[in-house]
Amino acid sequence: DNSVLKLASIAFSEGKDDQLYRQQWFSLFLVGLVSLFVAINAVAVVWLVPFFSEGKRWVLSYMLAAIVPFSLLFLQTRFLIAARKSSLGIFFSTSAPFIGFILLIFLFPVENAATAAAAFLAVCLVSLSLALGVFPPGNRPGFPAKADRREMLLMSRHFWLAAVFSEMIIWVSQILAVIWCSPDELAWLALGQRIASIVSLPLIAVKSVISPQLASAMSQRDFGGLARGLRESSLIGLVIAAPLFVFIVA
Repeated sequence: DNSVLKLASIAFSEGKDDQLYRQQWFSLFLVGLVSLFVAINAVAVVWLVPFFSEGKRWVLSYMLAAIVPFSLLFLQTRFLIAARKSSLGIFFSTSAPFIGFILLIFLFPVENAATAAAAFLAVCLVSLSLALGVFPPGNRPGFPAKADRREMLLMSRHFWLAAVFSEMIIWVSQILAVIWCSPDELAWLALGQRIASIVSLPLIAVKSVISPQLASAMSQRDFGGLARGLRESSLIGLVIAAPLFVFIVA
């Protein structure tokens, strides 16, 4: 999704709509295929391994199925941001599924976790449909040339490694805490991590908006604009995140 954000924003800034739509078709197809493969295998493991009760199996199955529309939704929001629809892109990627989920379980009280998981799957499907309706991937399906596909995949590999290390930082602490901590202490650790992540949300929003601008400036060799964008985005991120950090520490 990060490589798509940069490559799609360059194509959009250069007015290459065909290239943009080909990237969109290829990316949606690739991410859909990979996430579907992961979800099917994970669901099979959940139902074959005898350690899960039937209730937990249904909860995990619904949540694993939600991987597919949620992954596609997050990718589609990158195309919205690349096409200068940043507000819609950020809304769909950060808020729409969870606002819809909260409203759904508020209006129709759920009886168990499996029903709640099914509600989340439904909300992800609806959010994806709306996001695709806002920016459909063109009338003529097609994939980029082989060299362009290779560039996208090579760039994605570096972002994927960064994402894996980022998730390891979060999960290793929780896995180790399970060994030594009581359930209450583990719950406080998880709560602290979630509260601390509030600081990063403004930074994510700023990054999502500034990335297409930096990619366009780099493509046009506008180094002055690139420098201004870096300075302004760093300053905005600092100004927004610093008060949150001070407030949480206090």
